[in-house]
Amino acid sequence: MSRLGRTNSRSWSRRIDDKQDVVDGLQLDFPDLTLRWSFVPSSRGGTFGKLASNLVRSVGTNVGLRNTRVSSVAQFGTVPDARTSRIRTYPANATVGWALGDLTTSLGYAWTVREDSLPGSATHGTTGERTLDVGRSWALPASWKTRSPLRTRLSYQDARTMSVLADSRRRLADNARNVFSLSADTDVNETMTFSLQGSRTVTIDRNYNRRLTQNVLTAALQLQFFSGELK
Repeated sequence: MSRLGRTNSRSWSRRIDDKQDVVDGLQLDFPDLTLRWSFVPSSRGGTFGKLASNLVRSVGTNVGLRNTRVSSVAQFGTVPDARTSRIRTYPANATVGWALGDLTTSLGYAWTVREDSLPGSATHGTTGERTLDVGRSWALPASWKTRSPLRTRLSYQDARTMSVLADSRRRLADNARNVFSLSADTDVNETMTFSLQGSRTVTIDRNYNRRLTQNVLTAALQLQFFSGELK
């Protein structure tokens, strides 16, 4: 368990020349609950151990719970404006290091539930996020004289958020976001690293039938200089 916290805040805003509004906020971060399991196969574990060690180097999984409560009270004139939000997140992921080709795969999923209590209404929101990562190192030709293999990573992220009124279930928001990216880098020499990155991001707003696509390609050459000992 970790991440236990309590944060109090107070802010002021001027509405007219001789009056200010005060907003008091409180955030409570409850302890995280996490359950982890890991497995490292051994060739000494009999037939199953030998077979598993030939396929994977390690396996790790974890599931958890994160809980946060945020509240605020604003004094606007004689009627206070009280707002409360409760956010609960249930993350889960698994990582496998394969014995073939220094290959690593990771799969994750997180489900978030958000309850907001506003003056005169209450909303209910959910977010589902899926992630996939694949990484591998590739040996480069010796004639290229690089100091490291080519490190590559492929990742995919998919998230969808929905928000409705708690009483009538009327939909307020329905958004989705998909991100696909690929990166590769290698150490050219002791002071130089070359990297190439590409990504495609799609943002969707189903309420207003809107879609935005962004494609980004980046090439970078990083140089490091050492000045030696300072006297």
